[in-house]
Amino acid sequence: VVLPDTMASLSDEMFLGCTALESINIPKNVSKIPVACFYKCSSLKNINMENINEIGAAAFAHCSGLSGTITLNAQKLGVLSFLKCTNIKEVKFNKPLGKILFQDVLFHEDIPELTDCQVIYISYGKLQSNPFAGCTALTSISVPEGGEVRSIDGVLYSADMRELIAFPAALTGKFNVPYGVAIICSFAFEDSAVTEIVTANSVNSIYYNAFDGSSVKSITLAKGVSYLEEFALDGCSQLETINVHAS
Repeated sequence: VVLPDTMASLSDEMFLGCTALESINIPKNVSKIPVACFYKCSSLKNINMENINEIGAAAFAHCSGLSGTITLNAQKLGVLSFLKCTNIKEVKFNKPLGKILFQDVLFHEDIPELTDCQVIYISYGKLQSNPFAGCTALTSISVPEGGEVRSIDGVLYSADMRELIAFPAALTGKFNVPYGVAIICSFAFEDSAVTEIVTANSVNSIYYNAFDGSSVKSITLAKGVSYLEEFALDGCSQLETINVHAS
C-alpha cells in the first residue's frame, strides 16, 4: 500500500484483518497509528514509523510479521498495542515514554474480528498495562530516562518503580521483583518463559492476567499482597507451587 503524501491521519481499524499486507508507507504528516489500525495484519513486515508519536490500543496486535529489533519514536502507547507480535526480539524507544494507558478505545462489540477487545474494555480504568503482552521472542525493552516509564535490565517499570509494567516474555529462569514495586500490572508476564517469580515485600496488588499463559512453575507472594485480581494466574498450565508468606 502506498498512501498519498497529502494524507494527515489514519482511522481506527483501517487495515484490520488484511492478512496479506506486507508493506505500507506512512505519510510524513501522519503522527498517530490509531486503535486496531493494523490488527491481525500477520504478514506486515515493512512500515515506516519515524514520525509516529502515538500508537493506539491493539494497533499492531497479532502482527507476527514484525520481527527483529523495532525502533520507535512514539511517546504514547495504548494498551496491548503490540499484543502477540511473536517475532519481535527487541524494542528500542528513541524518546522518553509517557504512561501506557487505556487511550481512545471503544468497545467494538459489533466487530467479531476484535477478539481481544473484551480484554481492552476490562482494562479500562486500570493502571498501566503491558503493550507487548504475548511477544514471546522479546528479550529487551529500552527507554530513555525522563519520561513516566523506565527500563532496567530490559524490564519496563513506572518511573518511580512503583509499577512493574512489562517483562520481556523470552527471558527465562528466576525473576525477583525488585523492592519498591507495589503493583504488578495487567499482562505484565503474559506468555512469559520465566519459571520462577518471587515478589518483594513491597508488592501489594497483582492485576488482571498478570501471569496469564506464562511458563511459571513457582510463585512466591510477599506478605504484603492484599489484592489478587481475577484471572491473574489464568492459563499458567505449568504452575506447581504457590508460596504465600504469613501476614
